[in-house]
Amino acid sequence: MNLPEYRAKHGLSQAQLAERLTAVGSSASQALISQWERGTTKPPPERWQAIEDLTGGEVTRNELRPDIFPPAGPRQDEVA
Repeated sequence: MNLPEYRAKHGLSQAQLAERLTAVGSSASQALISQWERGTTKPPPERWQAIEDLTGGEVTRNELRPDIFPPAGPRQDEVA
């Protein structure tokens, strides 16, 4: 799930998500959340864990940065 999907599911605005991130020690603003969602900027590594923790794992580093963490494919022992 990406950030806009997470926000919609939980009825959060960008500002509310930013407030929650700030409350857990990862200072953020509505403008920053907007930039991440539009792809203007990408969440840096120091934000990944805070976002995963805040969302209870619903948004993972794979969704935040697929350029660095591509989705996992089948394990080699599962490939027939």
